[in-house]
Amino acid sequence: MKTLKMNSVELTKYLNHMIQNGKILAEQGKIPVSVEIQGIPGLGKTALCSQVAAQNGMKCVKLSLAQFSDNGDML
Repeated sequence: MKTLKMNSVELTKYLNHMIQNGKILAEQGKIPVSVEIQGIPGLGKTALCSQVAAQNGMKCVKLSLAQFSDNGDML
């Protein structure tokens, strides 16, 4: 897995790209790709994702993976 460092403008463009690709994959019956965003608290990660989701007519769901003790908990 590759780690990329992006500023907020680059991340917004990337998320919009991933959303559009995800819609195409879903229409083809394929599983869309998920994205994990990491960074120190207070950077605005959740706010940026919520804004991009709203601009694309979607809801944003925040998962804090540290709260899951077992992979099955996410199902």
